[in-house]
Amino acid sequence: MLTPRTWTAILLCTTVIGAWAGCGSSSAPAVPTGPTDCTFTVTMTSFTTTPSPAQGTRFEFFFSSNILASAAAVYLVDVNAGPIGCTTAWTAISANRDAVQLSPAGGRGRGQVELFIPQNTGLARSTAVTIAGWQAIVSQAGR
Repeated sequence: MLTPRTWTAILLCTTVIGAWAGCGSSSAPAVPTGPTDCTFTVTMTSFTTTPSPAQGTRFEFFFSSNILASAAAVYLVDVNAGPIGCTTAWTAISANRDAVQLSPAGGRGRGQVELFIPQNTGLARSTAVTIAGWQAIVSQAGR
């Protein structure tokens, strides 16, 4: 006959078997590292040279309110994710890779994207750029 202590161990083992590597194992149960769903905001990172958007300016607002010069330019964009520890994947997509090149093409949680805009030697151009679900139209003057 089993003692009351043995029955307690069997019941406890049965209760946690789905979350534990196994009863009597020295392995601890897997603990989630943080939330998996993110809310994203996408903002500009400051540069020390022109052009110099203010740190934290919303990505979509900055590009929708400016026509960029025809010269080549590089911009850094912060992908801000909340709450802390989120792991949701996001993408960075340019509708016209000749007009705007992005690196990297995506990430998880918090990150940063570089926008490289090559020199425009032709007519004025505009292209849609979507980062972590936020879209902006990037417009560049022609020569």
